[in-house]
Amino acid sequence: MKNCEYFLLHYVPAISGDIRIPVGILLLDGAAAAVHSRMTRNWKKIRCLDPQADLELLDSLGSVWEQLPEATGESSEELRRRLTGMSDEFSGAVQLSAPRGVLTDDPHRELDRLYREHVIGRVSHRAGKRMRPGGRSWIRRRIGESLKRHHLEGRVQSGFSVEEFTAPGDRFQIDYAYKPNGVTKLLHALSLDQDWNRAKILSCTFWRIRERMQTSLTAIVGDLSPRSPAAAACARMLEDSDIAIQPVSGLDDYLDGVRGELASR
Repeated sequence: MKNCEYFLLHYVPAISGDIRIPVGILLLDGAAAAVHSRMTRNWKKIRCLDPQADLELLDSLGSVWEQLPEATGESSEELRRRLTGMSDEFSGAVQLSAPRGVLTDDPHRELDRLYREHVIGRVSHRAGKRMRPGGRSWIRRRIGESLKRHHLEGRVQSGFSVEEFTAPGDRFQIDYAYKPNGVTKLLHALSLDQDWNRAKILSCTFWRIRERMQTSLTAIVGDLSPRSPAAAACARMLEDSDIAIQPVSGLDDYLDGVRGELASR
């Protein structure tokens, strides 16, 4: 029998801080210093309560945590401290519960049991997804429109898979990539006000990519002024990770430069 601990992962809609939706389970196997995860694939309830929820980010969280032991080389006790710290760190939409102990002879089977008990829930009505100015979806649309105006659609790749740099099955993708003069350059839409968790994943992922290839990454964001404390902290995290920041208001001039880079190949 193994002593394990599990964390319940909740989504807290921005519209109501008193609603907590269970979306996944993390199981820490202390004996193997491994993190196992099981995430829901049914986002209907979240879309109903929060049409602006970043489902792509939520879908990728499980693989991010499973990569922690390999990425950090930490012991089981260090992993436990890291995961416990995350329960305090995620004060926004994604929150981890305090750890709970469980004794099992099969961590994978226990993970399935915990998932069925704590996460499988009721089916809700569908809701349409609205686009908030300054949000990630709105920024992505602006990028797509600008790429069309600059005739860059076929020359800038949409959807850059990162699994070869992180772990097989990692579904996280960087929005755009292009390769002038043999160097891959990456672009990703980000809301500084709302995408704190995505920014952390982006920073970690970019670090893994830079270990394997020469590259640069630019975050396309909403206008920076006035900047809220949350947005300022998010921007600082990106800058510390050598991720450039480009406001969407200057996107056309920026893409003029991209077109020039590609023309000089």
